Amino acid sequence: METPTLTTNGTDAATAETPHWAFKPFKTAAVLGAGVMGSQIAAHLANAGLDVLLLDVTPEAIGREGKKNDLVEGAFKDATRMKPDPFFTKAAQKRITLGNFDDDFDKIGEADWIIEVVVERMDVKQDVMGRIEAAASDTAVISTNTSGLPIGEIAEGRSDAFKRRFLGTHFFNPPRYLKLFEVIPTPDTDPEVVARVSSFARVHLGKGIVVAKDTPNFIGNRIGTYAMLGAVQQFESGDYSIEEIDALTGTLIGHAKSATFRTADVVGLDTLHHVTKNLYEAIPEDESRERFQVPDVLRRLVELKQLGAKTKAGFYKKEGKVIKSFDPESGEYVDPKEVGFDVKPFKKAGGLAERLKALWADDGRAGQFFRTTTLDLIGYTARRTPEISDSPSNIDRALQWGFGWEMGPYQIWDVLGIDEVRAELLPEQKVAAIEDLVATHKMVAMIGDGVNDAPAMARAHIGVAMGAIGSDAAVETADIALMTDDIGKLPWLVGHSRRTMWVIRQNIGLSLATKAAFAGLTAFGMASMWGAIAADVGVSLLVVMNALRLLQGRADPHIPDGGDRAGGPVASAALAHGH
Repeated sequence: METPTLTTNGTDAATAETPHWAFKPFKTAAVLGAGVMGSQIAAHLANAGLDVLLLDVTPEAIGREGKKNDLVEGAFKDATRMKPDPFFTKAAQKRITLGNFDDDFDKIGEADWIIEVVVERMDVKQDVMGRIEAAASDTAVISTNTSGLPIGEIAEGRSDAFKRRFLGTHFFNPPRYLKLFEVIPTPDTDPEVVARVSSFARVHLGKGIVVAKDTPNFIGNRIGTYAMLGAVQQFESGDYSIEEIDALTGTLIGHAKSATFRTADVVGLDTLHHVTKNLYEAIPEDESRERFQVPDVLRRLVELKQLGAKTKAGFYKKEGKVIKSFDPESGEYVDPKEVGFDVKPFKKAGGLAERLKALWADDGRAGQFFRTTTLDLIGYTARRTPEISDSPSNIDRALQWGFGWEMGPYQIWDVLGIDEVRAELLPEQKVAAIEDLVATHKMVAMIGDGVNDAPAMARAHIGVAMGAIGSDAAVETADIALMTDDIGKLPWLVGHSRRTMWVIRQNIGLSLATKAAFAGLTAFGMASMWGAIAADVGVSLLVVMNALRLLQGRADPHIPDGGDRAGGPVASAALAHGH
């Protein structure tokens, strides 16, 4: 079965002649598992007018004492007190019937749609699916809300008829408020079932539909978690503080106001730890797998039971009126650190596109952070797209609807003007690509960091190695080594090199002119030895003072760039980057 592709309004573009019943709205639903997500999913289904059966295990099943409905009743009561409220009205609450797995499981036979939201353990989910198959009606649609377990594996051992009406339906938390709804069919899922669920979620639940492939963490969490961990990695490197990273990863770049670390605290550091750990184990073939190693600072906070908003301490902790941040060195919460750069010029640049371009062009620490993290994210997204989605636009929508981004990775890519990306090239393919560029451009630079990049770097006019992380072969082959591993330094380097050459020409001209002048004066007997010495020393001082202008690090209006401004377009030039 081909994975259905949805149009922008969430309908199935692959089935132009869909039977009328495929879009028949659900009237009843059963939600199995009344935890934080299960109870909120039930609430939102009730908001849409469905009669919902909400079931959970008995206390005895998990080694506790109490009445059989204590767990489900407690979870429902918690849901009615949640902020923000998962219910539209009090009337919606009355459309939910509570029960337990022991006494009420057979009642799921009355449900049009059965959603499993039990603990994230494969054995538990497979056992529940066996019970569902025995109790559900023959026409019921069955789905799992797992956030990362393989959908197809959850249905192993079930009949072909069960598999045809089974799929993944991933709500994002909180379900009432976040628009993203990932639909994950298996190769056995009937396309008409996909169309029916997608249509209902779009029309009646107000969701934005993204069809994802059955891969670990699907689309939103795969890319979104990678981006978040990249920011945490910058913090662990010691180059940026928590406050600085949140200043650069919030509304300034079109992300949620909570940015990186406040978002992590709201999600729950134990949840982030769990997602990261499980994802690392599930993606042995991912070339960027090490990014998903649980960061030391996250592991440490979880061990300290400082889990974020739920424990009132995580990356941030409010003490009185002061919001302090966690210091990994001392293990204490310290007063907020002053942000070491001014973000006002970027905010004043204009709309989001203009702000992103201003950050991209900045040669300070803010610009370095933005270029490093953005190029890293765009590269990872490009490499993952064939694996996780049939459409780049679905990836952008997943990040916009699930994480509150104004622009997804591909939209950012367009704004920044990156013309072409080629991913997953073998060494010989990299060489061929560089040779093609050399044949059509006057100047080609190749940036690389590994042994596989060295042959292609050798074919380019200029080879640039990522010095700190690059292999010996790459560094030895390169003409330039970037010891800070910041590609964004290249425009500055080009401009600075041109300014340096101009200053060298000035100094050579001044020295030769002075010596020629004294040679002439000496020929006419008009120069003394002491005068010549004084002139020579004076010229040396002038040469040094002229060269010191280069230490400004920025373009000097009195020093031409040698044609193009630093970072500006160079006629018929190309830049290639090996990964």
